Amino acid sequence: MFFLTSKRTFQVPKVLGNIAAKFGREKGLRAVAKTNTWMSEVCTMSRENLKTPESKKVFTVSFLISLASWSFYGISFMIIAMGTEFTINTFDSIMAVMGANAIGNLPITIGGSGLAEFGIVAYLNNLDPFAFEITEGVVGWDAVIGWRIATYYVPIAITWLLLVKLALSKIPKSQAS
Repeated sequence: MFFLTSKRTFQVPKVLGNIAAKFGREKGLRAVAKTNTWMSEVCTMSRENLKTPESKKVFTVSFLISLASWSFYGISFMIIAMGTEFTINTFDSIMAVMGANAIGNLPITIGGSGLAEFGIVAYLNNLDPFAFEITEGVVGWDAVIGWRIATYYVPIAITWLLLVKLALSKIPKSQAS
């Protein structure tokens, strides 16, 4: 939709604008007007900037960096799986991890708890999306859990330690004690 903004100007649909006006009265009308103004500015910015060589270069470089990042993320699962004697090829590892990441981002549980793991298991076992039975011993659960710990919980702990260290380094010694 972002790329379509370079062709035409989007506005809040009239149906939604009428609902906002009916229930929100003056405040609803102001919110719709503000939203239309912001959307108009984004569309104008898109028309002015998306066709420039600089923006195409930024998009291409960002996309290539994203592909590399996704590949390393997927390969991390393959390496951890090999450590638990579970064999998986590179493509399936990347696809399983990206599917798990997409499912884990659904706002169903706090932090996607369990959803990312289910996404990997579902991909690797070719599960029927409507059958929720997961047979034990088919996929290396230890590889899935190990991957989740290595790529999610360990970085959180390291980031927390670095944050505390940096925050405490900014406090003068007389206040810290």
